[in-house]
Amino acid sequence: MIFVTALTEVENKIRAFEAGAVDYISKPFVLEEVVARVNTQLNLSQMRHMLTLENIELQKKVMDKVEALTKSYVSTINAMIILAEARDDDTGKHVQRIGEYCAYLAEILAGNGYKEIDDIFIDNIRIASPLHDIGKIAIPDRILLKPGKLEEDEFEIMKTHVSIGGQINLIGLVLMGGALTDMSQWVPISPAIIMNDGMGGVAICLA
Repeated sequence: MIFVTALTEVENKIRAFEAGAVDYISKPFVLEEVVARVNTQLNLSQMRHMLTLENIELQKKVMDKVEALTKSYVSTINAMIILAEARDDDTGKHVQRIGEYCAYLAEILAGNGYKEIDDIFIDNIRIASPLHDIGKIAIPDRILLKPGKLEEDEFEIMKTHVSIGGQINLIGLVLMGGALTDMSQWVPISPAIIMNDGMGGVAICLA
């Protein structure tokens, strides 16, 4: 919208722009100036339209790339889960369930005031949490597969799977919201929960 008026006061010009004007021409005017100003605004409008279309196309490309990367990360996670299953059948069955368990617990937390937890976070937890025990691939078979009770020194070695899993940090591949970048930290459910590094209750960070 271009205003053409005999009013020349600054206040009037400000009101015109506040009302949505993109230009202001005072009378008397020269026709060539009006045509030039109109053409300028038409060109700007066309450029804005082209920029909008380019942004839409760019957003589509980004979303396509994110989707492709996500599928790649999920495939990597699934491959690591299969590796865990190959080492220890009990661990394999456990990791199959843990994704749904963690997603369910995250939903409970979301409904109890944890505003950081949204649908994307919950999906990321479901995808990534099965790797929480991936550090067990570094535990010797004599300990991991031992049928009886572990000795004290063996139990200490077994507990290292948490920090080893954090070092592997494959969960950091799940970039969709940053779910679980450190397997040694978990969402606090109850003050009774104690982690291997001594953290407990609300001291345990959200994943």
